[in-house]
Amino acid sequence: MNKEEKISQGAISNLMLYKKTIDKELSVFFKEQLAEAQKIDRTSYQVIKALEDFNLRGGKRLRASLTFYAFKCFSKQKPDRKIIRASVVMELVQSFLLIHDDIIDRDSLRRGGSTIHKIFEEIGEKNFHFDKNLEERKHFGRAMAILAGDICASLANILLFETEIKNKSEIIYEINKVIRDTNFGQVIDLRNGYSDKFTKNTALKIYKLKTANYSIEIPIKIGAILAGASKKELIKIKEYAEPLGIAYNIQDDLLELFGKNKKFGKPMGSDLKEGKKTLIVLKTLEKATKEEIVFIKEKLGDAKMTNKDIEKIKRIMVKTGSLDYCIKYAKKLIKKANKIVAEQNYNKEGEEFILGIGDYLLEREY
Repeated sequence: MNKEEKISQGAISNLMLYKKTIDKELSVFFKEQLAEAQKIDRTSYQVIKALEDFNLRGGKRLRASLTFYAFKCFSKQKPDRKIIRASVVMELVQSFLLIHDDIIDRDSLRRGGSTIHKIFEEIGEKNFHFDKNLEERKHFGRAMAILAGDICASLANILLFETEIKNKSEIIYEINKVIRDTNFGQVIDLRNGYSDKFTKNTALKIYKLKTANYSIEIPIKIGAILAGASKKELIKIKEYAEPLGIAYNIQDDLLELFGKNKKFGKPMGSDLKEGKKTLIVLKTLEKATKEEIVFIKEKLGDAKMTNKDIEKIKRIMVKTGSLDYCIKYAKKLIKKANKIVAEQNYNKEGEEFILGIGDYLLEREY
């Protein structure tokens, strides 16, 4: 095993180890919130219980881990529970965004289980017998999920306010800014799902707004702010966080098509059914034959697309070299990011985690 492989394996081990710490902290936090909700009424308790399940059923805890190890990049002080709690905030923010994303994308699975709107469809059916009114059942599920997502966002703020940390106002500003920008990415993504005018630059802009910012840049930046990093150091984070985040999103797109359903936790081919013009779709349309282009455009966005249709599109992606192109492009971005990270004067443990996590983002199966 060479040095790079050791760093990558070390990062994966630390990610799995810190996940246990985050899960424990989330359990403690939700126990407190369940006690509060129980004082209100049964439905409020159901919402918090659904959020507890959603937050604890899975997830890599990548964002929380990046905050924790970014703190270590800039400080030799041992991170205490306050730093851990601050890192948990990013997990709650992610869940809030995912709940709303699942409504927009009409997904039924997330993290290997039902999405929040599907959970409340089932609760509504049980409590109100919507068997003769499917639309009312769906509306109830969506409405409750929107409220649950909003509550999850408020829980992130509650946890942040309850935690005594330095530079809290700066962290609050960064988190709210990234929520705004992620939703701008959602707006562009949703609008362009109905448009024929779509380019690689638009796809990359969505990747930056929807993934690079809140999955990589802000978690690292929060850890850096907690450690007292300078403005110059904070600005530098964007230079490597952006390519890391774009590579992460590209890999997500590829896993959604070519990954293992059970591990990925979402239905394979759902992006195609939703009409998402991802980088691999755009590259395929650029390289495919006229007949293949007609077929892809005809099927793209068709909610009733069959598995046979999905497999045919996947074969075209492979044949045209589009899959290979995306893999190589993501590797190039990781290499660029790691070069910038290695040039910084970070503390060893934090630096090695960020370097190793880049390789992990490409190697992961979910």
